[in-house]
Amino acid sequence: GSMTVNPLAVTLTGSQTYNGTNVAQGSNLTVSNQIVGDTVTVGGSATLASAHAGNRALSGFNSLTLSDSDYTLTGATGSMTVNPLAVTLTGSQTYNGTNVAQGSNLTVSNQIVGDTVTVGGSATLASAHAGNRALSGFNSLTLSDSDYTLTGA
Repeated sequence: GSMTVNPLAVTLTGSQTYNGTNVAQGSNLTVSNQIVGDTVTVGGSATLASAHAGNRALSGFNSLTLSDSDYTLTGATGSMTVNPLAVTLTGSQTYNGTNVAQGSNLTVSNQIVGDTVTVGGSATLASAHAGNRALSGFNSLTLSDSDYTLTGA
């Protein structure tokens, strides 16, 4: 007799930082249901249900590839966590004797083309004096877009 051993449909999980697209890079995905001892590499790309930060379903497997023929994308499922992008803040203001940087004087220099991120609140400057000053505290800064974060900024 004989038996056909069919490939295992993969369950894909992963994470990437918000980049303004709904493309999930295969290099950011792993096969969460691979058999112990196997190593399955994911290549190519898939489509995310949404480009925005959060847990997003893979809604299309576009050009994904798997390195092991014991596994298949037929019947596959998966999701990816899209993490908010840490902002880089720049700006200027006129000397006013305080070490408070108003959010309205700051811009997000690494925002994705097509996005508009407004900075509100205030931050602490390393010094109140004229010159290029580091932001040493984010006090009450806010961002208008949840695809961006002050964490790691």
